[in-house]
Amino acid sequence: MKRTLIVTLGAGALLLAGCTSSAEGPGEEGPAGSPGDAVISTPGPTVTPAFDPASEAGLRKTLDEEYTHVQKGDWARVYEFTSPRCQAGIPLDAFVADLEGAYKDRDFSGPAEYLITVNDTVATVVIKSFDGKGKMFPNTWTFINGSWVNDNC
Repeated sequence: MKRTLIVTLGAGALLLAGCTSSAEGPGEEGPAGSPGDAVISTPGPTVTPAFDPASEAGLRKTLDEEYTHVQKGDWARVYEFTSPRCQAGIPLDAFVADLEGAYKDRDFSGPAEYLITVNDTVATVVIKSFDGKGKMFPNTWTFINGSWVNDNC
């Protein structure tokens, strides 16, 4: 029996052909493990789909990163997740003061839940906070310069 294995290497392909044969005639089986019974298999290449930062998965990753800073009360780092347009409208110190007041005595120890609708480079995100005290209003996130940013200002 003739077997053909094609292995792709870089830009070219290498064709290897191998033959196996059995000393037994039709209907006869050789001893277990004999070369005629060997099956040679080569695993196919592992293809991992490219991660698209502009996708919903990319947005979820960004929201999770932002939430780690919310959990720490690191409002200055949360500010970094806002769009340039929003940052131009509110200075860092005012942003931090607003969040310190708004989130005082909140419990962010557990996970947040997201309801996301993505339309090309704009998304609507509703966040259900762990402590259930959030307002659950929609926020606009925009994919700008390779990153999702909170553009709800």
